[in-house]
Amino acid sequence: MQIRAPKYIQIQESITNWIEAGDLKPGDLIPSERELSDRFKISRMTVCQAISNLVNYGVLHRIHGVGTFVSKPKIEHDIGQLVSFTESAMRRGLKPSGKLLEFDQFVVDEKLAGALQVNMGEKLYRLVRVRYGNNEPIVLERCYFPCSRFPGIGRFDLENQSMYRI
Repeated sequence: MQIRAPKYIQIQESITNWIEAGDLKPGDLIPSERELSDRFKISRMTVCQAISNLVNYGVLHRIHGVGTFVSKPKIEHDIGQLVSFTESAMRRGLKPSGKLLEFDQFVVDEKLAGALQVNMGEKLYRLVRVRYGNNEPIVLERCYFPCSRFPGIGRFDLENQSMYRI
């Protein structure tokens, strides 16, 4: 005997399947509650519950007076794992890229030395870049590296390559 999921869960799964299949893309307006109610032959209250759950999960978002839209996928990163942005994006099916905003050397001051746990007066590289997934900006990265431990780091592709790989 097969146990059927409640109707609101079936609606949630249908909408999620449409998104995963590409029938609905990020930014698309989903059918109205009335249209979904008619399509699935269920009450609008049940459709409303399904949509509210998907909004709470971040799959959909509402714009008051306009409608309910498919949200852009969120990137979550488990800070307990040491994984590069590049690897994390690729695991989620995104094409990683970057734009180098700043790369320079400087002598660390007292405030930054304490925060980075390095000696005051030590020379550091500063790297600032925007990281993209499928050409959408996701992360503003600011990295500091001791020059003595990473000589010649500037010869690498700092714009797109994973710092973990370098």
